[in-house]
Amino acid sequence: MPREVRVDELTCELHGKCVESAPQVFRLDDSDDWSQVLLHPVPDDLYEDVERAILTCPRQAIAWADEQAT
Repeated sequence: MPREVRVDELTCELHGKCVESAPQVFRLDDSDDWSQVLLHPVPDDLYEDVERAILTCPRQAIAWADEQAT
């Protein structure tokens, strides 16, 4: 089942690990203050790439929307 992924804009420091792991899902732009999610929701076939992005984010700024603390 497709899922939503979120980037915490207060935590993200634009290291770019997410784009390296899942370029189809994340984008960095000079005009953005944080990584942007390109696909809403993320298709099933990109789940592993997003998981890798979540695990490699130095600031732990990426999470599945349904797993974020409220």
